[in-house]
Amino acid sequence: MKQAIATILVATLAACAGCSGDAGNPDLRKSAEAALESGKEAFDQGQFDQAYEMLSQATQGGLNADLYSEALVYHAVAAIQLAKYDEAKADFDILDQGATNMDEVLAAKSFLAAKQGNKSQASRLMSEAKRLNPKVKKFGP
Repeated sequence: MKQAIATILVATLAACAGCSGDAGNPDLRKSAEAALESGKEAFDQGQFDQAYEMLSQATQGGLNADLYSEALVYHAVAAIQLAKYDEAKADFDILDQGATNMDEVLAAKSFLAAKQGNKSQASRLMSEAKRLNPKVKKFGP
């Protein structure tokens, strides 16, 4: 019985050896975090092409869940600014699976709805975002 429990424990640990993602590669983490920061700087300066590219790099691996969610939200909004709506929707599909920043996800979805001319949906989504976090900022003008 002890042998069976030990075997199950070892198998479980072996299966989860990669569960922490890229935590074992500090260079990948550092480059992903640097790409995220560069992408956010470009985003803040209105350089959405550059932001989109840098944030694409950031989401390729190495970020923890919080930073990954943040990078995907900014990537989606940069995509929306570039009229790459399908790419933004793909980001939202990933974020909908358990983003750590649903307030920002909803604010970004609100921005997409507004860009596509659906003001009532945009308003509803922003209200949901504000319900989660009254301090969440609206994307766009």
